[in-house]
Amino acid sequence: ENFFFFFFEENLDQNQRKNRTIYIDVSLYRAIDKITGIQRVLTNLIKEFKKSSKYKNFHLSYCYFPSVEPNPCLAEYNLQSKRTTRYFMPRKDDLIFFLDFDTHNINKNKDLIFFLQTKKVKFAAIVYDLLPYTNPEWFPVTYYKKVYFKWFNIIKKLDYVFTISETVKLKLIKNFRLRKTNHINPIMLGANFKKKR
Repeated sequence: ENFFFFFFEENLDQNQRKNRTIYIDVSLYRAIDKITGIQRVLTNLIKEFKKSSKYKNFHLSYCYFPSVEPNPCLAEYNLQSKRTTRYFMPRKDDLIFFLDFDTHNINKNKDLIFFLQTKKVKFAAIVYDLLPYTNPEWFPVTYYKKVYFKWFNIIKKLDYVFTISETVKLKLIKNFRLRKTNHINPIMLGANFKKKR
């Protein structure tokens, strides 16, 4: 805790912008070449954030967890130039949004996440399904059920959890025997069937 507190004081975002910032986590997105269904969802949600007037009172940015251990901060990332712009600690009421399914970085940085929550930084995540937990044999990853279990035990403590259907929400409640559920909300992802050459 002292480790994070030192870096929090030294690297707190000094930007004087009035608006809260929504930081979309791109830790996994920036590091892989394959575009999965979840990455396509992430790309389209970013487009919707940018064009929606509902979010005009927020500053939109991107961040990732640096690959150091222990990791003391976040890195801001420019999607266009594909470059890191700075290392920082978010401010009170800023929101870190986990749109990707990134078990590795979230599990590895859980202490930083929980520390930032004590500083009133908000966190949100989307849960797409429970397949790695309910059907781990479908995936070529050893111990995927345990990895998913560890990941969701962090996710369930975030400020906002979104599921892609009411069914996924109910399965989470049942499989993890959740008692606190008022922060879990199903959303509709929508669809984009435009033909592309």
